[in-house]
Amino acid sequence: MSKTVLLIGSQPERMTRLKRTHASLKKLGVNVRVMNPHRKPDRRPRILKGIIRYLVLLVQVATSKADVYHFFNVPDVIGLPLLLKRGIIIYDVRSPWFSSIQESLGNSALSRIGGFIERLMTRGADVVLAANYPIAHRAHAWGARRITVVPNYPPSDFGPKRDKKEMRGVLKLGNEQVVLYLGKISKIEGSELLKQIIFKTCAEVSAVTFLIVGDGPEKPSLEAFIERHHLSDRVVMT
Repeated sequence: MSKTVLLIGSQPERMTRLKRTHASLKKLGVNVRVMNPHRKPDRRPRILKGIIRYLVLLVQVATSKADVYHFFNVPDVIGLPLLLKRGIIIYDVRSPWFSSIQESLGNSALSRIGGFIERLMTRGADVVLAANYPIAHRAHAWGARRITVVPNYPPSDFGPKRDKKEMRGVLKLGNEQVVLYLGKISKIEGSELLKQIIFKTCAEVSAVTFLIVGDGPEKPSLEAFIERHHLSDRVVMT
């Protein structure tokens, strides 16, 4: 009898990594399914709404049945019931969860609890999948049994949909060298470092334009930094 693989994520419809994993396993003929999380409770305030939803997801994960449980992190707390289950646990780490909590709440008790849960999941999983090597090195330091790096990547048919020269004209980039930043604009992703790179590079190199493609909680701060240092003509925000 073929083994059943269950993919678990808090918002599977928004998780590209989970959806692509599902498509790959289906193509290989694996008996795979995605856990359908219960809908968010229609309650207020937001904190109470989140707590209730996580409790419901904890119960849902605890009562799920499969041979292989592939858990996509964030929030990592809902993966804890997997440590008590029989079966193979794959802990797929896309983002450092406790660092995300730290960014919002500072070095609070909640962020420390988040770090503790991450360590438990790392040591308890049969396999840790890491989206990059810094996460893999962290898992190794925390005592992971087996680690495999599976980077995020575009599909094989990914490519430009418009002519390069045409796109440069649309964005008014001229013929200058372009430095592209593509990603979330947040402290975790290095928004403060990005500011330093823009400032230093523009001071030392005259013919260069920065192209920023992305959004995030630190985008207003980055825009204010660009305006404060009179760099609006050197940085294009899409």
